[in-house]
Amino acid sequence: MEIVLLSHTENPEKIIEIAARTCYSSKTPIELYQELIYRNTNSNSGEFLDKLKKMGHLTPFEHANFTFAITGISRACLAQLTRHRLCSFNVQSQRYVALETSNEALNDQFYYPEELQKVINTHSLSQYLLDLYQFVVNDLQEKGYTKTEAIENARYLLPLATTTNLVMTMNARELMHFFEVRCCNRAQKEIRDLAWMILQLLQQRFYSIFKDCGPKCLTGKCPEGPMSCGKPFQKA
Repeated sequence: MEIVLLSHTENPEKIIEIAARTCYSSKTPIELYQELIYRNTNSNSGEFLDKLKKMGHLTPFEHANFTFAITGISRACLAQLTRHRLCSFNVQSQRYVALETSNEALNDQFYYPEELQKVINTHSLSQYLLDLYQFVVNDLQEKGYTKTEAIENARYLLPLATTTNLVMTMNARELMHFFEVRCCNRAQKEIRDLAWMILQLLQQRFYSIFKDCGPKCLTGKCPEGPMSCGKPFQKA
């Protein structure tokens, strides 16, 4: 799994601050922009963002967007990821992009959780799946189907373990929610790893926005009740 921050709203902290101050100021958004960004008037955006969070005034955070390149997650993880509906996704197509079936690419085509690796030979399973996939693609083409038609039909044989690549855009408020539910110990490990990697990446660049993000037990009481993992997050 690899994650790269491709782009983000310019001056996201200031944009959030301008959006929020527009609600309470007699100044226009343009005047606030000129004051806070163009003239670079001193303001402690970090303290202001903390105040917004404590007030529960989170709509201003929706104006800051972050775009990520995500490589090598399973289709199972993708299915969980796309449940976050306030995001934008573009995903590598299995209709137009055939799987690599060489031995060198074997380990990159599938992701298996540790639980499965303990009970089955995942290497042999991957080899079998790739051989079957390639056989069907070849057979369909011999029967007169185009390469694209062969690939799009052969993909029905592929499991949710098949890896994929995507570009994803989320705003800061949705990211906060994403971290609350996906950094939690009750989330499946692959998407939990993904969430923590994104969070750590953002905290390095935009600490004032994301410094207190993570599972709900990080800043308060676990909401899971009897389904709680019983292991609240310990901040280092």
